[in-house]
Amino acid sequence: MPINIALLTASGLGTTKNDVLGKLYGEVLEYNGIAQPLTPITRDRAIKLLDKIMKHAAVYLTSKPPQAGKVKNQARWDALTDLATQAVTESRALGVKLLTSPADFRNIKFNPNLGAQSYWLERVDPQHRAGFLLSKKYETWIQGGSATHAKSTFWDFADTEAMDKVLFIKEGDLDGHGLPVRECYRVTFDARGFAFNNDGTPFTTRHMQTAHSGNGWGVFVVDPNGKLYARSHQVGYFHHSTFLAGRPVAAAGELLSDDTGKIRIITAKTGHYKAGIEEMIRLVTLIPDLPGDALILPDFVKMALPPKGIGQAHLFRVSAFRARGINAPYRGQADVIAAFPGFGDSSQSVMTMISRVPPTSQLDASAPAFVPAARRPLNPSAPAFVPRGGN
Repeated sequence: MPINIALLTASGLGTTKNDVLGKLYGEVLEYNGIAQPLTPITRDRAIKLLDKIMKHAAVYLTSKPPQAGKVKNQARWDALTDLATQAVTESRALGVKLLTSPADFRNIKFNPNLGAQSYWLERVDPQHRAGFLLSKKYETWIQGGSATHAKSTFWDFADTEAMDKVLFIKEGDLDGHGLPVRECYRVTFDARGFAFNNDGTPFTTRHMQTAHSGNGWGVFVVDPNGKLYARSHQVGYFHHSTFLAGRPVAAAGELLSDDTGKIRIITAKTGHYKAGIEEMIRLVTLIPDLPGDALILPDFVKMALPPKGIGQAHLFRVSAFRARGINAPYRGQADVIAAFPGFGDSSQSVMTMISRVPPTSQLDASAPAFVPAARRPLNPSAPAFVPRGGN
């Protein structure tokens, strides 16, 4: 569906002299002009345009601090907040997930438990410094009176402090041998469902690690066309945003694969893209060769941050989840523990996940009830049974 441009137009974007906002407004009109229904080519174009729109919105919102009492300034901030809200809906329709951020940049906070960090800051920063660190600086900048009075940009403010820089692998980046860097992390599958690195060796996470799940796990993303990329996680250098340079993904999370290339467990753990059930359904749909007996935890947020008490970790067989989503029967602790290949189960986070798995597997309510076979009737004409006497 098209983006509603009412607030953008009312805030003066149709006639603005601001170069960034002018580009954004033109991209919105171009996006709305894409013919429906989408073809694979026009879908790809729509995804790229939506990404550009959000990127230009973030560029503007880091250059102009909100100014109380300034009508035009407030109108533009409100219009871009509305645009970001619509972008989430549009991304779902296109089958992708954008980088995580509050729709209203005035609500960016450092506290990760509030879900208010912005990874668009990481994307538009010329140095691509870590988004969680930039969010802390942005919270200070947005609340600081000096920034408003001086009308300084966020980057003027942030450049006073050195931070970790995240690697962004861009389209066309080549390694020392002239090969695409991104393909170094590509994972493919054979007909048996075994995963392989781009050099033909089995893909295993034994020697990888992530900040959350610890040793034996890797981070992954799936691009909008179903290509899977995975690697070890390095905080402040190699994040989920690294693989596609912060662009939209179809799915993202963490995974564990044994030494033979058999993927054992997949979770939706990612702060950059806040993946969930929709993204995990896209993952198993776009990659039909994922082994059906692997386990998947699609609702990581519900397990990790329940509204009340301790959330349960519901893991499903990929084959069942592919067919029925979260209506599939979840697996019990014995099945989950058996899925670990002798590594990947030692971190506190993983042990906590296992402890939240229900003790027993869920019964499949859709399966036909067991009905024992009827006993054959007795034959009234048969001779009576007479036991043989013992010696």
